[in-house]
Amino acid sequence: MTNLIGIISLGTLNEQWLVALSGYGLPIVMIDHEDKLMRADSIFMDNRNGIERITDHLIGLGHRKLTFVGELKHSRSFFDRWIGFRTVIENADLEHESVLMDITYDDDMEVEIQRKFDKWKKEKIPFPTAFVCANDHIARRVIHLLEDNGLTCPQDVSVTGFDLLAEEEGRTPALTTVQVLKQVIGRRAVDRLVWRINHNEYPPEKILISGDMLLKESVDIPRDR
Repeated sequence: MTNLIGIISLGTLNEQWLVALSGYGLPIVMIDHEDKLMRADSIFMDNRNGIERITDHLIGLGHRKLTFVGELKHSRSFFDRWIGFRTVIENADLEHESVLMDITYDDDMEVEIQRKFDKWKKEKIPFPTAFVCANDHIARRVIHLLEDNGLTCPQDVSVTGFDLLAEEEGRTPALTTVQVLKQVIGRRAVDRLVWRINHNEYPPEKILISGDMLLKESVDIPRDR
């Protein structure tokens, strides 16, 4: 460890790891995570802005009954994406028609979502016209579940994701999503660490990197418009 001059971390870190990293006394750049007790720079995608643009687009198409799907405690990125969704919904005065589906992000996610669908049907609650999902993986699972319930995307329900995952290549319908610029983030983290090594007297900074919104097949105007 004598040649170690700085640290770059990726993703959510538990308290034990945070204590261990801070113990080195070295400059730290954290990707997709931050901690108020640590003196470290952080780099995030501009998650709020990305979801705000997607939600604005859906509302512009005429959608009024929107649902956000994602576990808020899973990561800071998921939480920020929810904040972006909620901000747009409140500004459009649609908070009484829109829903948060705070579903545990695991292998049993579809079971929880199906329970929500069944509850809506039983209580005759109007079905959402659009699902804004915290990432592409969730969005694809939602599309499959909609199909199991006799609904098609985007003819019956629009669905959006976030990340532009490589595994989505060639799938239909192609997802409307926000591209996460992983190589740009990686380069920015290295650049920031080099800068921080030479300027450790300055306070920590949070850096946001914008991603492109990609409009594809999974979004259309609502049927009841």
